[in-house]
Amino acid sequence: ALISARPYRPVSYNNRTALEVVTSMAEKGEVGWRAVRSLIAHNRRSKPGHGEIIPSLVKRGTSPPGNLYGKISDSN
Repeated sequence: ALISARPYRPVSYNNRTALEVVTSMAEKGEVGWRAVRSLIAHNRRSKPGHGEIIPSLVKRGTSPPGNLYGKISDSN
């Protein structure tokens, strides 16, 4: 969903940044690490098994311009 256009995000995430968002979610316990490793493996050219993947915790990507995903508005 992060790499698809959405009404609240006029520009989609690139693959790297989307995987970093999902990795951050795993760090918080919101998704499982196996799912993260499977997504990363699927996006690698060599298509390694998910068990071979060690996700990087370094965040290099940036959210797309105008992104509102994960933002909470102040209702005051």
